[in-house]
Amino acid sequence: MNKLIIIMTTITVIFSAGMFHDNQMNFGLTYSSESETDSDGDTYVTTDYIFSGGYFYSDNIEFTAMYRNSSQEYDDNYYSNLNMDANGYGVGLNYYLKNDWVKDGSLNFIFGLSYDVASLTGDYLDDLNAEADATYTTYEITTYKKISNNTIFATVSHNEYEFEISDGITTITDTGDALYTTLGIGINVGSLVITPMIGINEDEETRFSVNASIGI
Repeated sequence: MNKLIIIMTTITVIFSAGMFHDNQMNFGLTYSSESETDSDGDTYVTTDYIFSGGYFYSDNIEFTAMYRNSSQEYDDNYYSNLNMDANGYGVGLNYYLKNDWVKDGSLNFIFGLSYDVASLTGDYLDDLNAEADATYTTYEITTYKKISNNTIFATVSHNEYEFEISDGITTITDTGDALYTTLGIGINVGSLVITPMIGINEDEETRFSVNASIGI
């Protein structure tokens, strides 16, 4: 069970590309790939692709949506049947406080809420004729600042998740929560914004990601 839930609870860096663009809509792609070690000492690689979009209903309110594709692959072939893929989607709502809390108008805040679902597939689950799903609720606070033509930001996220595996007869459920900090900088490159980021969880584990976004 421990190895199964890794892909569902690994660090996923989440942020709003709306802070970088003055347009009503924005679209982005986030990529990360990291070699990690589970609690049994076995190494594996997780790879994430996250497609996201945002729509500003007003200057301060942004609706977001995302699609996530993730994979988990163990280095040791002995655990190859535990290699997994996860696909999920989610929706969110962000509220922006722009130029409100600092006199010179240089510091901004985002308060975000999102809800995501994901399903897991792999040989191990097929052998058990089982299905595995997860749900996430995430609360976020972001502060960001424009420096020249770029944007630096820091996000604190509290994530609550529930993981469930069922073969139609027996159901096993695991719940938990985690606190993440994300630091990054949005770099303007023509019409694109390229954003390298690092996510850090409460166990001081880190994950690097990069995002490319555009406003239209």
